[in-house]
Amino acid sequence: MSKPLVPKIGHPNEEEMYMLRESILLPAILQMLDRKLKQTEWSTDMLKTLYKRAIELLIDRVLQDHITVRKSLRERKIKTWDGDNTDFAIYVNYNCRGYDGNFFVTRDVARAEISVRLGKYIQDAFTPMSNQSKCFVN
Repeated sequence: MSKPLVPKIGHPNEEEMYMLRESILLPAILQMLDRKLKQTEWSTDMLKTLYKRAIELLIDRVLQDHITVRKSLRERKIKTWDGDNTDFAIYVNYNCRGYDGNFFVTRDVARAEISVRLGKYIQDAFTPMSNQSKCFVN
């Protein structure tokens, strides 16, 4: 796998802006899943163990994506740190090869995107399982 071409200086390109967006959304997804995991631990539901394991599986997959994004940003010489969050938006500050800037995602957009993403993570996590179960139905 070849390393990405990194411009010497300047604004982030479109792909890098997408990675900055990911650096906001993935931690938000992890926070939400962590909250759900803690709620499940206190639950008296009979399927508590199943729910916990499913949430832990999703956390592992999101965490892997987050690690990949952080590594890609580091390779492109982009540093990020938390910005000032408001009731309206989630901010991240960044330094992109000498250029300082900030990037934000509105909370409404974040909620919608997190919902879509969780659906994809769940589908990806359990699709192999549903394909295997078809073998036993025949």
